[in-house]
Amino acid sequence: MDLWKEQDPSGISPNVSNERKIATASSGEKALYIFIVILSIITIIGWIFLLIWWFKTKNHLIQTKNSVNEASSSIQVAQTKRFDLLNKMIEQTKSYYKFEQKVLDEITKNRSVQMSSDINKNEEVLSKLQNLVNVQFERYPDLKSSNILMELMSTSSYLENEIASSRRAYNSRATDWNIMIFQFMTVIVAAKLKLDTFPIYAASKQERADVSMKSLSDF
Repeated sequence: MDLWKEQDPSGISPNVSNERKIATASSGEKALYIFIVILSIITIIGWIFLLIWWFKTKNHLIQTKNSVNEASSSIQVAQTKRFDLLNKMIEQTKSYYKFEQKVLDEITKNRSVQMSSDINKNEEVLSKLQNLVNVQFERYPDLKSSNILMELMSTSSYLENEIASSRRAYNSRATDWNIMIFQFMTVIVAAKLKLDTFPIYAASKQERADVSMKSLSDF
């Protein structure tokens, strides 16, 4: 039986049509396909750019955080130098006069404290040591005749200015950091990394008065 011939209308069962047909997509199907392809390409490119932005932002945050920590470390280094210098000044003044027991006890107490990572606590120690030196110069004016002490005081003033400069640099970087981690879209990365703000250093009025070299400047 030739299946390619037209079926006899009087036949009992119609035959199945086996006419060859070429698959063709409608205009709507073609448009939908093109849209899906373009969307996929855009999505892939978008993900690539998003990943690049993520790691770039992450690296920038890490670099900035290290910069703030470096500024904080500079303060601590300067504080340690001044701490050692004040101890030398105390040794020099002790060699000139026999201090009262109360003063010696206070000196021993403050010199036994080690510089720590807490900038404010370090300032308290430095303030107390500086006060001890100031008191002795006020009590014994002829200490000013010591060239060694004059040189140490000059260095102490320089280090005090260095600490102040380091504080300003730290505060500037810490302020920029504190603003940065809350900016959109950086805050998304910062939150994922669980980053937080840095404290801003602000010396109290008492601390500023304590570390002042004013009482030693009129030589």
